[in-house]
Amino acid sequence: MSKIPRMTARRAAAAGMALAAAALLGGCASEPVPSEQLAVADHAIEQAARAGAAQSAPTELALAREKLQRARAQAGKDSGKPGDAERLAEQATADARLAEARTQAAKADKSVAEVEESLRALREEAERPLTAPPAPPAQSPPAPLVTPPAESAPPPPEAQPETELPPAKLPPPPPPQP
Repeated sequence: MSKIPRMTARRAAAAGMALAAAALLGGCASEPVPSEQLAVADHAIEQAARAGAAQSAPTELALAREKLQRARAQAGKDSGKPGDAERLAEQATADARLAEARTQAAKADKSVAEVEESLRALREEAERPLTAPPAPPAQSPPAPLVTPPAESAPPPPEAQPETELPPAKLPPPPPPQP
């Protein structure tokens, strides 16, 4: 046998394999979007919403919801380009994950700002000079209790003139004992 028929047989086999592969791939592309892909997109949207994406990334969340809705509508149609529903479901998942990531980033930024503010306050406290605690405000001494002098009471001791007392008379000492 010559070389030419062998090469033709190999080429024919390769071409047959290529046609079979194309038929398989073409069949996959025309199948409806599996409900699993739609469920993954739906779950990603729910997770982003629970994370707070409605406040932090409302545009991305709304875009993900809109693409999921279009993917469901496309999956129900027989017309349209093959793979459109699958592509939309994947885009919805990606948009939902982006919304969740932006939400997490916003929360992280807020936490960083709070920590930085706490650090600033601590630095100010640490830089404050150490001094003795301030004295309490001066208070006036309590007013002395004044009682009206009694008519027969002697004057207070500081008001009496100093006088010497007469010597006291002591009894004589006892006699010594032999």
